[in-house]
Amino acid sequence: ELFFTHNLNAAGYFWYPLFRFSQSYNDNIRLRTRNAESVWVSSIRPGLEVERLSEQDRLHARAEWNILRYTNDDLNAFEHYYNLDWNHIGEKYRFDFAGAYSIQTTLTSELEDSGILAQLNRHQWLASPSFSYQLTPRENITFSYRFQDLDYEKKNNIRVFTDYRYHTLSGDWRYQWNAKTDLSLTAFASRYNPVDFASHTDTFGGQAGISYRFSETLQGSFLGGIRYTLAESNFRVARIALDPSGNPIIVFDRKKQESSDVGFIFSANLTKTFQRGHLGLDFSQQLTPVGSGGQVQQLRASIRMDYEPWERWRALLRLTALRNEALSSTLSGRSDRTYFTVHPELRWRWTREIILGIAYTFRYQKFKSIDRPAESNEFLVNLIYQPLRVR
Repeated sequence: ELFFTHNLNAAGYFWYPLFRFSQSYNDNIRLRTRNAESVWVSSIRPGLEVERLSEQDRLHARAEWNILRYTNDDLNAFEHYYNLDWNHIGEKYRFDFAGAYSIQTTLTSELEDSGILAQLNRHQWLASPSFSYQLTPRENITFSYRFQDLDYEKKNNIRVFTDYRYHTLSGDWRYQWNAKTDLSLTAFASRYNPVDFASHTDTFGGQAGISYRFSETLQGSFLGGIRYTLAESNFRVARIALDPSGNPIIVFDRKKQESSDVGFIFSANLTKTFQRGHLGLDFSQQLTPVGSGGQVQQLRASIRMDYEPWERWRALLRLTALRNEALSSTLSGRSDRTYFTVHPELRWRWTREIILGIAYTFRYQKFKSIDRPAESNEFLVNLIYQPLRVR
């Protein structure tokens, strides 16, 4: 991987041109149980960052384009990433907005989503405004909204994905109990709308949380509660009736079907800071939509490590394990799965601006409806060039 950036300052804006190049090898790019396909992958990724800072405002925008070239030309893709973040801070309040638009190949974007790695593009819009207000020196409240719009490219031979819209509203109250302890209460509501079906799913819930600082280098938090999910589907049923003249005709009646589910949701994390690195542990269970259709209850655990054993050396480790279970029994065959990935990486800082590294990624996936698991190995040798940012 080759990374290049350079600083430009014009009219109070900081501009950072970006460029990356990487080469990797994957022995099962589609994560299949049979007939694994191995490929070499080249990535050319130019981009641009723009940032503006003032006493009360911060604006940050980023655009990247990723040209992916595989040894199998049928897999080639051209990805787009656009992100915008803005926040405004007043005397007692804060307003934040985060927006994003992306076009990605499902070979990479569905790894931790549905796990279905077909070759087509998905288009995603994200928008998330929030408002926070300081009630007292120890108390604050936050109201936020998040919108997600996901659409998949249509191909005649691939009909496994479902376009959807997802809305989430939440309110959060936080209180600083003492120098080490923070308490919180959260209420939320969400709606899942599949585009091609006359149905929707509403979820309501609440959580209580605590954050505790054990020491200057160790802190943890836990947030847990209950959700109630109500799914509603509308469909038509045909029946035979008689018209005013007594002739048989087909009449369609509208029917409504409802189902409900109650579940426990939580998120917990522990962070340890060392003199030359840090370690993070995360464990959660949440309800989330997936591209294969419907929503799943996802149990997820992850470990993040970043450590500098010697001067100029840096070791990174990422482990993620998740299990998806569909709320609807009709979708469990293509949604219920177990996924695990481990990604160690070692970097050596050759100069202040050039880093050499080597990385490896192992992936494991097992669908409940398939008798065999799938595994893949990916190898990457990288070179990173990153001049220091100066404002």
